Amino acid sequence: MPTAEQVRSVLERYCAAAGRGDVDALVECYAPGATVVDPYPGASRAGPDEIRAMFEERFSMARPVAFLFQREVVSEDRVAFLFSLEAVTEQHATIALDGIEVFTVGEDGLITDQVAYWDPSAIRVTPSL
Repeated sequence: MPTAEQVRSVLERYCAAAGRGDVDALVECYAPGATVVDPYPGASRAGPDEIRAMFEERFSMARPVAFLFQREVVSEDRVAFLFSLEAVTEQHATIALDGIEVFTVGEDGLITDQVAYWDPSAIRVTPSL
């Protein structure tokens, strides 16, 4: 069982990497056999190659400029947190999204399972001026 400090540490690393759009740093947050469902109830992605491909695809559509967690709750090997994401498209439109994520963290302090809850129809787009 990871410590609460390990769980918070991987959460902080994940959020910092997501806010920078740093795919390599994001993939380093996951255990080799990790699974991701983002958003739920979408397809499950497993392992570093599929997780990397998911982030690369998303970041090719819009570059993150901020990924913030407002509140986290750690319970044993899990953390649930509220997040806000802002990203900018190549056309300079701003995209904003809010949701909840739940991570399960292994003894090594890496994410073994992630489920993200957000509503694609609630994405807010502000066109460039």
